[in-house]
Amino acid sequence: MAELSVSYNQFIKKWILLYNCLGIPRGINFRTADFPWGPWSEEQLIFEPWTDQGYCHFMHTSWSYNNCDEVHDSGREYEWGGEYEAYQIHEFANGNDTTTTIYYTMSTWNPYTVILMKSSLRKPENNASIYDFPSKNNGLPFRVFPNPSMDKIKIYLPAMDKNTRISIFNTIGEKVLGRHLTNKETRIDISALPRGVYFVRVQDEKMAEVTKLIKQ
Repeated sequence: MAELSVSYNQFIKKWILLYNCLGIPRGINFRTADFPWGPWSEEQLIFEPWTDQGYCHFMHTSWSYNNCDEVHDSGREYEWGGEYEAYQIHEFANGNDTTTTIYYTMSTWNPYTVILMKSSLRKPENNASIYDFPSKNNGLPFRVFPNPSMDKIKIYLPAMDKNTRISIFNTIGEKVLGRHLTNKETRIDISALPRGVYFVRVQDEKMAEVTKLIKQ
């Protein structure tokens, strides 16, 4: 057990603990509790690299096993990738009193990179300890381009209302830009932002969606 992250979820009113485990079960695990000092629920997997399409997609599968991707770091074709450091982004969580979608960054080795992840949890009924993973996608579909970008980006949102708004956060959760969207395609000047990784959130009264932005 290592690299843990704990955050209070205001929607299901639980503390959520994420941590990586190289033993059994392998992957990113989570537990919940009513209080930060516990008692904590039994562990459950929130990310498993085969089941959740890590391997052969954004985590490298050793070519000695299956040549199904080319995402490896240079010279590491025959080394397996892996997952670690699942850190929650508290401000991005959304949901209601029974279901929540949480966002977190997850680091991988081979390739060494950071992935923006999201998982939906449904609060168990009748005081059960096992959480469900709803398959419904609660996000707003939108596009950010160009990405990476040096100065200006376009936000394209197929459906919107007068309360749709955009916010841009840095990696420590600070809001650096924000505005209401008035058109399906909106231009935003990011030239004043330092180079690095940012997160773009588009949100209305019912749902929200987040994507990663690279500022060159």
